[in-house]
Amino acid sequence: MFVDNGIENFGELFSQMKQSDLFDRLETGKIGEKDFCNELRAVAGSDMPDEMIIDCWNAMLLDIPKERLDLLVKLKEEGYRLFLFSNTNIIHLEAFNQIAKEEHGLDNLDGFFETAYYSHEFQRRKPHAESFQALLDKEGLKPRDTLFIDDTNLHVKGARKTGMLAHFLTGGESIHDIEFNSFWS
Repeated sequence: MFVDNGIENFGELFSQMKQSDLFDRLETGKIGEKDFCNELRAVAGSDMPDEMIIDCWNAMLLDIPKERLDLLVKLKEEGYRLFLFSNTNIIHLEAFNQIAKEEHGLDNLDGFFETAYYSHEFQRRKPHAESFQALLDKEGLKPRDTLFIDDTNLHVKGARKTGMLAHFLTGGESIHDIEFNSFWS
């Protein structure tokens, strides 16, 4: 969407595997929405207004499948402790909460988890092992009793550095395909 609106080098600035410092600072809460828009304009040589930047930035967000919410409810009922660790930012969180409201009548997804850790609030992000360790320490979790699931292999490797069990969701695999009990048998 950014490329369609004149920021042709956006792919160089941001990708799931590598981010420029600008995006890291946004996702760790070191800068807010206004600074993000100003700096993106500066590095991209663009005069795109804030509203358009925000719309383009949020265009990458996906829906929230009801089946995933149902799975979280089921896992919680089965006695699993659930935590969310998301690399996100204030712009995306606000938009994602709006998606949750429109699709499911929820203010946010926090109620599905004991604690939701959003990188811009936690001021730590995946894939850094020290970020996972800080979460484990804060919650009093033992790494070998904790399963981390992610669709980015770099994040999975970071979790494993702490001794956590970790599962990489490959392109064709769904979280519904996982046999959760098998990690502790």
